[in-house]
Amino acid sequence: MVDFIENGQNCFGGQCPPINKKIFHPLHDRTIDFGKTDLFGWANEFLDQLKKQRKFALRLGRLSEPTAYYALRSDTIKSLFRGKKTITELEEHDFSLSVEQKGVDMKIGLDIASLSYKNKLTR
Repeated sequence: MVDFIENGQNCFGGQCPPINKKIFHPLHDRTIDFGKTDLFGWANEFLDQLKKQRKFALRLGRLSEPTAYYALRSDTIKSLFRGKKTITELEEHDFSLSVEQKGVDMKIGLDIASLSYKNKLTR
């Protein structure tokens, strides 16, 4: 997701580059190399195109890749504990990739503070 802020003349966006890491997927019992996926290439191309846009400032953060992992979704955990689902019934949608963005909020916050200080915010 890209967060946008407009000040009437410019648009600021915040995002992280796509994850470029190999992460073990417990359901498939194999490692997925995110750097070799179609989505990785598309996301990088999308961010490159955003950087070229006139009056658009892209603030890139970083992903906390060392701590990225697949986790069971909370509703799946509840179903397992309540006996509504067994381990052998787990499917792809029962898992989610857990990875944190770092630095984007701070960069956008600094932009807002700077524009506010200069009285350049319209909304």
